[in-house]
Amino acid sequence: MVYRSDASKFGIGGYNIVTGIAWRFELPVECRLRTSLNSLEFLGCVISIWLDIFLGAIEPESCLLSQTDSTTAMGWLRKTNFADKPDEAVQLATARKLADLVLNSESCLYSQWFSGSENSIADSLSRDFHLESSHLCDLLLSHFPEQAPFGLAILPLPPDIVSWVTCLLLKQPLTVPWSKEPTPSSFARGLASRVTSHPLGSPPTPTLIYSPNSRDLRCSVRSLTHLEKADLVMEKVVRPSSQNLSEPPWIAYHRSSSWLIDQTQGWTEMENLLYFYSDRLEVTEP
Repeated sequence: MVYRSDASKFGIGGYNIVTGIAWRFELPVECRLRTSLNSLEFLGCVISIWLDIFLGAIEPESCLLSQTDSTTAMGWLRKTNFADKPDEAVQLATARKLADLVLNSESCLYSQWFSGSENSIADSLSRDFHLESSHLCDLLLSHFPEQAPFGLAILPLPPDIVSWVTCLLLKQPLTVPWSKEPTPSSFARGLASRVTSHPLGSPPTPTLIYSPNSRDLRCSVRSLTHLEKADLVMEKVVRPSSQNLSEPPWIAYHRSSSWLIDQTQGWTEMENLLYFYSDRLEVTEP
């Protein structure tokens, strides 16, 4: 089994590359700022393995590879030496839960660090809680096909895991009150999936109205079309008079009957061209 997980200040998320099972957990407001970000990264690695054990997906003698972009969490997966101190209570409880899960499942645990640029899906699972699970799956499959496993599906965490994580964080003192707004991942900024409108309590008003079945119907004058309106405007602006200027006046083409027209001459007298161009030469007629 190969797992990838990530955490933010307001959520944790992870998924199994082999099975495609993903999960995410939005931290309640009262549980935020109770521990460090590295501790939440460590919690994410443990929750991914715990979920598969809860679902019965891990068989005895399985090899569990937990990948994370936190070098601190990767080191805690290999070896821990936490003391029983208040500031290390979360890390110590998480390490003991991890040892209990791995020993009871008769599995072998490995850890590996990899770049955060290759952990975009787990990063989105730990941040983009403003998107519905089905919508988020479609976005991850379309934006990161090289990282998304086949059959990616986001499942809710079992109540036992949610209760354990919530109680563990609430036991820690709150140093600074939470006053920040959750920030989504870089690719999901500006996207929204939750329905913010609410249905009206009153019944809808029908908009279909049946016309009366009568043959004696009276209609008004037909309205002008856009082309006719444009022609009408141009006629008022360009043609100030009522006369239609596109038709020339009839009298302009009428010839009075009192005019006398002679018959056109049928031939023209030819002149000598040489005499025409040179008046010094005497030209003898042939």
